[in-house]
Amino acid sequence: MALNSVIGSYYYLRVIVVMYMREPETEVVAEPVPWTLSAVLWIAAAGTVIAGLFPARIIDFAAKAALNIR
Repeated sequence: MALNSVIGSYYYLRVIVVMYMREPETEVVAEPVPWTLSAVLWIAAAGTVIAGLFPARIIDFAAKAALNIR
């Protein structure tokens, strides 16, 4: 089990080193995000936050929907 942990740690740490600790080969230019995509992302983020803060409403809705299946 310890050997698997060492192998997994090496694998994931190697990815982190390549991503963050090496100079990029080419410069990537950031493109502007269209307003429609930005709006969809904000709506999805708000839905995620609301679902995280008030899970009881979603659970009740799912339970009621499950009981009404015929």
